[in-house]
Amino acid sequence: MNSYSVNSLFKSKYTTKTLKTLLNKVTKNDLVITLELMTGNQVSLTKSELVNFYLENYQTLLEGVIPTFTKEMIDFINLLLKNHGEIEFNDNMDPNLILMLKLYLIAFPVTKTKQNIIVMPTEIFQFFNFFSFSEIAEVLNANDLVIKYTRGILSYYGYFEIDIIFKYIKEYENLDLNDEDYLMVLTNDGFIYGYDIAYNHVLHYNVEEIENFFLTRKKYETLDYYHLTKNQIINDLQITPEEEEILYFYEAKLFMPKDFAIESLYLLRETIRLEISLDEIKTLLKNFDISQYEYKQLEKLVESLYYNSRLWTLKGNTRNELKIPKMIKFSLKK
Repeated sequence: MNSYSVNSLFKSKYTTKTLKTLLNKVTKNDLVITLELMTGNQVSLTKSELVNFYLENYQTLLEGVIPTFTKEMIDFINLLLKNHGEIEFNDNMDPNLILMLKLYLIAFPVTKTKQNIIVMPTEIFQFFNFFSFSEIAEVLNANDLVIKYTRGILSYYGYFEIDIIFKYIKEYENLDLNDEDYLMVLTNDGFIYGYDIAYNHVLHYNVEEIENFFLTRKKYETLDYYHLTKNQIINDLQITPEEEEILYFYEAKLFMPKDFAIESLYLLRETIRLEISLDEIKTLLKNFDISQYEYKQLEKLVESLYYNSRLWTLKGNTRNELKIPKMIKFSLKK
């Protein structure tokens, strides 16, 4: 995910919780971006006109965009409502989520008595206090389903066509959803989770860290995507048999606490996914204080994981699967 400096996030000082006061702290450029996003039209107004336009129309504007919100956004809004529109920032909060709510002019990060807090303007607080999320529960549930599938598929493919999300949903949920209806939902979630929506594709930010990613994809352009099971999509963090063996080694041989062992395993998984060479990974293993025999054991386990890990460059296939003469076709039920 993108990381933001907390200091740069909380650079405005708290004065009051009135909407006009908080809007005046937003730059003209940011107000233009927000209103163009919310209206779908080009905006050419002075800053004063932008502020007044939002003050006059915020209820209608919010009613139009709330159906594109993610569960994280709704949960944070409810947290603010529960705390009378003001909460102190803590390390468990995602700065990207706060920025997203600021983008929609719903909540504002400010400093108050040397504390970093997130405040909801009084007018916005009153609006949400009377807004019924239950009336659009079906819409929000569909959003969550699309996001769940998107994030799960993304963990295996890294980069893929948007329509693949909806083919899988059709196959496993028997739902016909129109991808165009969810572009804004995916854009919102991408900002929070760390992916872009562009040219009918979903692109994980970390793809940029893989050397020659698109050249490799071009080399394998006729390769079918690995066909994921529903369980793989929904439980994308599930541990594979190869990973189970490494996890056992970490705990039994290196005496790692379980949480630290799992964290180390996920780091190894990401290292392989980003296509760090096997030789480099083996060199890193030498940092462990273990015997030569144990090192060889771990080396063998890591090598097995390396060749059986699903890679973004290979469309979710593994290096070992490429050795199979005929790839299973990626065919989804219509």
